[in-house]
Amino acid sequence: MKNRFEIVVLAVSVSALLVGCASSGSVKPDSQALRNVRTIAIVKVPNPKQYTVMNAGSPMAAMGAAGALMMVADAKHNQKGLMGAIARTHFRYGQQLTRDLERALRADGYRVRVITVRNKKSKKFLANYKGLMHRGIDAVMDVETINVGYETQNWPTSPYWRPEAAIKVRLASRTGSGMAYEQKFMYGYHNPFEGGTNLDAPKRFHFASKKAMESASDRTLVDGLKDSAKAIASAVQAKLAR
Repeated sequence: MKNRFEIVVLAVSVSALLVGCASSGSVKPDSQALRNVRTIAIVKVPNPKQYTVMNAGSPMAAMGAAGALMMVADAKHNQKGLMGAIARTHFRYGQQLTRDLERALRADGYRVRVITVRNKKSKKFLANYKGLMHRGIDAVMDVETINVGYETQNWPTSPYWRPEAAIKVRLASRTGSGMAYEQKFMYGYHNPFEGGTNLDAPKRFHFASKKAMESASDRTLVDGLKDSAKAIASAVQAKLAR
């Protein structure tokens, strides 16, 4: 039986690395809609079923499709440190990000409720939010998780392993256009061919090699992922500040 925290590299991730995507899907904050928002319901963020560990900075990235397949094979040997740290500390990224978003919104003066949606089992956004706009809820915050894990960035200028989180955050409102805000964040790993807001991972979470990352303490590896959640929540807080 596969470990539920198995770290894998999906082919689509490699395709995105090689091809890139120009669209960020961002929606600037709708000041008129936000003016009427007092209570926000956060849809509890599901914990990732898979954590990504990939050497995107490998020279193999410059070898096209053959290099991509080699990167996938190589990634299978880069799992030891992070997978063990997550299992031993019982860390749950979805719970961490949910808590950090809740704190950030409360700091902005919003009333916050955390709700569990039964069909929110995948990492994608919900299809609609009409059924959640009740009991005094003015807006619903939803999260789409693209990737979470550790990754190198590019070769040869930034070969360091660092925590990475590609996350989209959306705020659907009862008033205005219905979509009050949406933004994609790319923490740690930055790709100029992909749209999104770049957030840097602190140097203390950078590792010069796979061996150095695997040798890091559980706390250090998990703290890197925690920092990504906190940084994303802080960026959302700044965008939605009254």
